[in-house]
Amino acid sequence: MADVVTGLWNPSTKLPVSWPVDVGQVPIFYSRRPTGRPALPDVRYSSKYLDLPNEPLFPFGHGLSYTNFSYRDFSAQPTEPRPGDKITLEVTVSNDGKLAGEETALFFLRDPVASVSRPVLELKGIRKLTLEPGQSQTIQLVLTTDDVTFPGADFAPRLEAGAIELFVGPSAKEETLLRTQIRVVD
Repeated sequence: MADVVTGLWNPSTKLPVSWPVDVGQVPIFYSRRPTGRPALPDVRYSSKYLDLPNEPLFPFGHGLSYTNFSYRDFSAQPTEPRPGDKITLEVTVSNDGKLAGEETALFFLRDPVASVSRPVLELKGIRKLTLEPGQSQTIQLVLTTDDVTFPGADFAPRLEAGAIELFVGPSAKEETLLRTQIRVVD
């Protein structure tokens, strides 16, 4: 514990859950279903708390470190996959701090328009990397179109044509995520 407090050891652990501001927010998690009523502070009939923020105090994947990491150049290839294709996600992670550290990159997806309601974010992959100060590394995650399928209304696996949003970042906090999009072609 003394090594962590004094900075001799750089922690790299991330939260496996979302931590609420208050017990009144429970259950709170990143893979919730959309309400269809976004939280608009000036609109009376929107999905929000009157005395609490809608966001958790600490989102899934939140963690502290003695260094800073940044993400850039997020891309997905191909941009129009067909059933059976592989989708390669690629991002560059940099250590912008003065100490070596470990970072855990979280890859999410969202299907904004589907025949059944889909989660706001779905975790699809994790990559952990160790970087020295000033070092950058490009990491990849390979998905298939099977990773984009979901159980339909009849509980049979479905792959529907349309836009899929892909995200990468240090946690499930949407403001920290890089975003790209692909379009599944039938």
